[in-house]
Order: sequence, then C-alpha cells, then structure tokens
Amino acid sequence: MFNIFKVPAVILVLFVTGCNDTTENEAATPMPLNSHEHKLLLNRSKFEDMESAFRDYWEIVKTVADEQGLQIIEFDGKFDLKHKKVVFYDTVKLHLSSNGILIRKRTKYKNGELDSSYTLTVKYKSDNYESSAGVDLNTGAGYYPTQDVIEVEVDIVNGALPESAPSMVYSVQNSVVLDAEPGITLADYAKIFPVLKTLGLDLSQALVPVNGIEAEEYIVKPGKIDFGNGLFGRADMSVWIINGNIIPEFSFDHPLDNWTVIPSESVDECEAFIAALQRKAPDWYVDGRLKAAFVFER
Repeated sequence: MFNIFKVPAVILVLFVTGCNDTTENEAATPMPLNSHEHKLLLNRSKFEDMESAFRDYWEIVKTVADEQGLQIIEFDGKFDLKHKKVVFYDTVKLHLSSNGILIRKRTKYKNGELDSSYTLTVKYKSDNYESSAGVDLNTGAGYYPTQDVIEVEVDIVNGALPESAPSMVYSVQNSVVLDAEPGITLADYAKIFPVLKTLGLDLSQALVPVNGIEAEEYIVKPGKIDFGNGLFGRADMSVWIINGNIIPEFSFDHPLDNWTVIPSESVDECEAFIAALQRKAPDWYVDGRLKAAFVFER
C-alpha cells in the first residue's frame, strides 16, 4: 500500500515566513510544515438531502473507527450547520493561479444574511514542496493575520479506491479579516499581501470572481478521531454548491507540532483508517480532487 505518511524528512523543515508584519526587504523567517489534511471527495448523489447525508456518513465514520478500535470524540453541536459564501479572485486571464497563487474570500451568513466582514486568504499551492520554500506570505503594514503562524500544509487527496495513490498538494496560506473591500485591482490586494507585487504582473489589472462563480459552502465539524499517542484527526464534512452542482467532501487534519514523537503505530492506524473508510462504503466515494478545481477548471 502506498504510504501517505512517509513525507520526506526535509519537508518538515520547509522554509516559509512567519506571520508578523514585515517590509519587503526583510529576510524570510523559516517555519516548518505544520499540518496534514486528508481529503475524500464524496458522491454527490448521496447528498440530495444534505443534512441527512452528513448524519449518515458520520455513522459510517464512527462504525469504521469502532471496527478499527479507535475512539471518536464527538463535539457539542456536531451537526450545527455553518453556511458561508466562497469566492476566488483572479485576473481575467487567471495570471495568479498560473503562478500558483489563489485569493479566496469567505463570508459567513448570520441569520440568513451575509456578514459585513469576511476572511481574505492568499494561498500558494504546488505539487512540489521546494516551490513553496521561501514564498513570503507576510501581510502588509496595518494588516494582521488571523493566526499566530502561517499555515503550511500538505493536502493528501485520496481517490475512490484504497489502492489508488493519493495526490500530494503542498500549500502555504495566510489570512486577514476585513470589514470593507480593499478595491478592485491587483495593486489594492498587494497592499495586504505584498507577495503579489513580486509576480511581475500589471498591478492595474482588475481582480474578478473566477469564472463568475460564487460557491455556497455548508460545513459541519462533528468531532475528532483518536489514533493514539496524541495523534488526533479533526473531522469536517462540507458541501460546496456551484451553479446547482453539489460537491461534498470529508476531511480530517492534524497538526505536526508533535509529529516527531508520534509512534509509527499511530501513523499506521491513520493510514489504515482511510483505506477502511473506502472499503466500508465504496459507493460514497468518487475520484479525488480539490474543491477549488471545480471553480477554476471549466
């Protein structure tokens, strides 16, 4: 079986910047890869009744965990549905994504209305971790990140079958919360994330919603899976609706702050759990890809 956890040791010293404000000329501060996220794209035909599907699939997760001898820790309000709007921005000719950069705006709904504030995220993605080493995602002066550290993650995107080797996508991202639109040009966004100035693009270009798409996101956070020895997988189930098309996903992630002291048996349990999920309910899965691909690839 392909071992998704045998990430080369050098990746764990991936160099990216810290999250404090810097000037463009300051040296990057090294920071290690700090998260794994495992993804399984689900069969949209199961989600005609979305809330029932979330409950049904979570029962599958709990059954497999029980069969594997793993503990599930369920959260209070585990099926409380969170609703958000997700929009990606790029130039008309997608110059940012062609450079590995994604800009995402995520806005919460409150009492059925969009909130006035939103989270703006800039992410650099690559299938090669070396491409991410040294990407400076620090915020500009006067803008403050939502997290203490920049997230440096490997997404492990699984196919429908356990025999399929997953794809590995490396990403570095940073986010800010804004109360007003920064403007419409690349220059406006570069004030928040100066890395956008380094791409050699015309900064006067307007940024527009990619392919005119606004995705409606629904997500629940039902609990976490205990793989033992301090290794927990925090589970999410989400649905994106794009032009009436349903894109459901199950994922779980775990931080890597204690990765070097996690015994191999817990790592093996985590890998075995993914394969057991795929075997338990094969009709729930489709070939894996990232949800953002449904926005960019049309």
